[in-house]
Amino acid sequence: MSEDSTIQNNDAISVKGAADRLQRAVASLSAALTPIKSRIDALETQHAGQSRLEEDRRKLSGELDSAMADANLAKKGEADAKARAEQLLEREAEFSKLAEETMQEMDMVISQVKLALGKE
Repeated sequence: MSEDSTIQNNDAISVKGAADRLQRAVASLSAALTPIKSRIDALETQHAGQSRLEEDRRKLSGELDSAMADANLAKKGEADAKARAEQLLEREAEFSKLAEETMQEMDMVISQVKLALGKE
């Protein structure tokens, strides 16, 4: 056997051994990456769920803010209505007092007219 055939034979064995080691390394890496990929998939799913929850929270927060604004507006409207009702009651009392005073004055004028006409 010549020296060239020995080198070629050794190179073939070395390449085959390297290829086998490479195949084992790839299989080992693949086996190591499988749980990592599963964990990444689970985290992505969890993140998607978290994103939906955050979106729901933002939506509900907006609805709550709107409801609070409506409630505050209603309270202000109620307070304004009560103030207006109090004003109307005060004016009604004032008109009643003026009506009573007017009736008394009219009774007095009628009495004076009757007296002047000699009817009393």
